[in-house]
Amino acid sequence: MDNRKELHVTHMDEVFGPKENLADIGRVDKWRKVKYEVNGFSGVALTNMGVGKAGDITYDPKLEGWYKIYIQAPGLSSFKLQLKLTSDPAFTDYSLQIKSAHYIDDNLWRCAD
Repeated sequence: MDNRKELHVTHMDEVFGPKENLADIGRVDKWRKVKYEVNGFSGVALTNMGVGKAGDITYDPKLEGWYKIYIQAPGLSSFKLQLKLTSDPAFTDYSLQIKSAHYIDDNLWRCAD
């Protein structure tokens, strides 16, 4: 029996770290915490200024087995992330261009074990 279920991270500031790489205000060297509310979800997203380099952040979902990993992004945005799993030898560039407004799009990054 498969007991896996969807895991929604709505308050990214609570699960991503290290905390010293997060800030309440926009800074070129930090990830900014931004409150949001959309589609019945509310929480805190993370963003950066788009210039300079915000410090690396990590998240351990404490899951085992194969999962689909989605990146959720607000409508009318365009950005590039560098993502990797602990087992990956290097970062992967992940670019998004979202043209839908007023909601958050789910974008499949990859499936992984």
